[in-house]
Amino acid sequence: GIWIKTVLFPLERLWMLIEKGIMKEEKQQAFPLLYFPVLLILLKPPLNSSRKESVLAGGNKLFAVYTMEQIIESDYKREITHSDYSDAHKKIKRGGWSRVLNLHITENKITFLKEELGLKGGLLKANDKFIEFGTSPHITPIWVGGVFFAALILIISGGIKFPNELNTVQFIIPLIISLSCLLFFVIYYFTIPKKEEIWNREDGLVTFPGLMWQKDVTMQIEKIMFLMSAPSHTGGGAYILQIRRPDHGYTPHLAPIGGQNCYEDLSYLLWYMDKSRPLPPGDIFDAYRERDYERRKAAGFPPPLFQSTFDTPEATPEQQQERERIGGW
Repeated sequence: GIWIKTVLFPLERLWMLIEKGIMKEEKQQAFPLLYFPVLLILLKPPLNSSRKESVLAGGNKLFAVYTMEQIIESDYKREITHSDYSDAHKKIKRGGWSRVLNLHITENKITFLKEELGLKGGLLKANDKFIEFGTSPHITPIWVGGVFFAALILIISGGIKFPNELNTVQFIIPLIISLSCLLFFVIYYFTIPKKEEIWNREDGLVTFPGLMWQKDVTMQIEKIMFLMSAPSHTGGGAYILQIRRPDHGYTPHLAPIGGQNCYEDLSYLLWYMDKSRPLPPGDIFDAYRERDYERRKAAGFPPPLFQSTFDTPEATPEQQQERERIGGW
């Protein structure tokens, strides 16, 4: 009975989640059951507070919760925490081999649909004011803690097999290190603060998670350094979009949204954040296109904020002609 409850049940639940293709955060909460079965079944933390509906409800239900009339400022308005980087006095080269990406729109490959909300790219909310992506703060304590848990099991197994080694330094030091690190990540898992990733189109601000227990960072998008991940020693993991943290540049925030590479992801985000341009393609924004068009028309169709290698026309030919007549572009 104990074997079934602590091992087989977690494995069966994990497999069911993977088969159903439920969002990765639900999978993350199933993974701890594999190595902390009793503890995490009893003390399983709640979903990230940025997600007010269960992902099991599906994308359409999440979309229905946030209609045009229900958007409130507390959903996306955050105070600016950093105006620049701590090493801003240094001249940072963009492009080329620097890994710091130019703020240019170069790709048009990503499209979000209403039925994909809550499923594709971790997108939780989307309208003409802001978009929000789900964060994955539990991944680090799950996987790193799992490594130390496995190491602890191996050490204890070795001690049982070779009892004469229990009082030796070779046994005690690895045991203390593994146990300490395991407890650290268990504590971190259950005390992770709220983490948000919000792209505020209205104010041109981006909020992204701070490092571990640190508060989220909110910066103007034109101040942010977007990075391209470098390949690992095996050649994998390259071209992933990252955001450099202002105080901890050595631990960037991973920010992929479902594109094939960092250029596709960044192009989509810059297009959306350029409030002088129409909203990106995809029926997820169709309910807001007319209101967004009227806002830009009232402002005189100001020139775009970011360069683009392709045209971003209005939703209809008539609207495009009006933009060309008033704004000249």
